[in-house]
Amino acid sequence: MAASVSLPMREPCYVAVGVMTVPHYRNRRDAARQTWMTGSNVGSTVVVRFLIRAGGLHPDVLAEAKREQDEHGDMTFLPVASEHGSPPQRGRVLTLHAWTRRATAVCPTARWVSKADDDVYIVTVDWEAQLRMIAAGREGRAMLHGKVVWHNWNVKHFVPHSFDYSYNPDNWRRVIDYLGGDESRARFPDERRRFELCRTHGARQCEWCPAEAECTGPF
Repeated sequence: MAASVSLPMREPCYVAVGVMTVPHYRNRRDAARQTWMTGSNVGSTVVVRFLIRAGGLHPDVLAEAKREQDEHGDMTFLPVASEHGSPPQRGRVLTLHAWTRRATAVCPTARWVSKADDDVYIVTVDWEAQLRMIAAGREGRAMLHGKVVWHNWNVKHFVPHSFDYSYNPDNWRRVIDYLGGDESRARFPDERRRFELCRTHGARQCEWCPAEAECTGPF
């Protein structure tokens, strides 16, 4: 009679990590696979997926990305427009939204859904331990953890407009006044040059919202 072998049970997934990337950054994905994704909890309590905006990708690019997926099995293709023909900020927001919806299919038992960029290094064991510590005694409560920055949001062009990564109504008001004709609102020469870029390049490339009606915040 053959002896039966008892295999260790794999722990259920606790954290789903979506890594935003683009197809031609294969070198970044491979670097992650060879370094931090070798963590002892990756593939068990921590599940990692590289998020690809697949909408509108050139067929050759999509085919190459699918070959990479066949090789590694760690990529998720989302129905979001690729960077071609779509403002990159729009793609990032929609990718995050799509990942929050898809993550529970990738990791049905996830207590945390995380987002990262493809140039980060995650100490996955410490990250999981930190999240478990935060969640202890707080079951059933929604939590947001990580680096949070605030933006004004251009509602006409769907792009963020920032004040050194912080929401500052005074800065927002000053550039609107400046572009409306009150040049005294620029406090120093460098700021005047930055405000003039808004006049020259328009709302899409301007750091600030050029009109109050076009902006909301914070985001």
